[in-house]
Amino acid sequence: MWTADWLRWCLAGKASGMTSSDVDVAIIGAGISGLVCGQTLQRAGLRVQIWEKSRGVGGRMATRRTSADFSTDHGAQYFTVRDPAFQTMFDRWQRAGIVAPWRAKIVEIKDGTIVADKSGSPRYVGVPGMSSICRSLAEDLAVVFETRIVAPRRVAEMWELYDENEQLVTRARNVVCTAPAPQTADLLQSAPALAAKAREVEMEICWTVVFCLEVGLNLPYGGAFINDSELAWIACNSSKPERPNSPEVWVLHASADWSREHQNDSPDNVERELLTIFQRETGRCPAAISRSWTHRWLYAKPTKELDTRFLFDDHTRIGACGDWCDGPRVEGAFQSGLALANHILDLR
Repeated sequence: MWTADWLRWCLAGKASGMTSSDVDVAIIGAGISGLVCGQTLQRAGLRVQIWEKSRGVGGRMATRRTSADFSTDHGAQYFTVRDPAFQTMFDRWQRAGIVAPWRAKIVEIKDGTIVADKSGSPRYVGVPGMSSICRSLAEDLAVVFETRIVAPRRVAEMWELYDENEQLVTRARNVVCTAPAPQTADLLQSAPALAAKAREVEMEICWTVVFCLEVGLNLPYGGAFINDSELAWIACNSSKPERPNSPEVWVLHASADWSREHQNDSPDNVERELLTIFQRETGRCPAAISRSWTHRWLYAKPTKELDTRFLFDDHTRIGACGDWCDGPRVEGAFQSGLALANHILDLR
């Protein structure tokens, strides 16, 4: 991977016009939509650079590891395959051994009782974690980590990208923003019409609790949708393929309404309340917890996505993609990134 310091050194003192250190496309965000977009463009011969504010790729397709035996998918839990283009990519992933079917029993719970078996639809996961998919996509891409990009600035026929310290990090002919809709709206200040469209999208908050058990719960399912509850989803991460069976790790996702009402609560209070609700809904007491942690997804998923695959201004060549454009799923993020990449290639 390139470093931010190296890129700044290349940019220092250069004259106007494209130089060897400029790129054809600068992508802000290394989630699946940005990585698919970048991979497609790079394979077509364009110079691509991706900027990511965190320490790794994946975004909400995250796998967090806190020790050698304690890791979990705390964002996206699984994905489905419907679109033919996504099926083609999925087949490649399957041949490479980075995805596998999740065959655990999935149920629907209401008032502490199983009311339906939802195992019929095929579900897939990355192995050994959901982030494996994005790490594979990023292998041949230039990604700069731990760099927060502010709103790009249009200078002549190019876009200049600065970090939060007002350091110029690159110039690009095209810019793609892949952050959640509210953050993308801030990045698109120089494209007011696109920013306004992004601001139309509201994103749900989701509190997540993960805990590791010394003694398993022996529940008859690996995942459950929960109706009319403060919890929306629970899953035994240990039931997924190529995860350790022991210790048993559980993931709890709070409902959007509860998460919004408690968005400013302390993580300790959130964990305590959601564990109590988990016990009520499952009839099991998670008493032997060895480790746990809590995470707040401020932008978990859109309440209503846009009716377009991507946003792009063909004149100034800046735009956005993501699962908030046309489907809040892993597949939707893939489709959005691929569609925008193909649109940029059509403009060449």
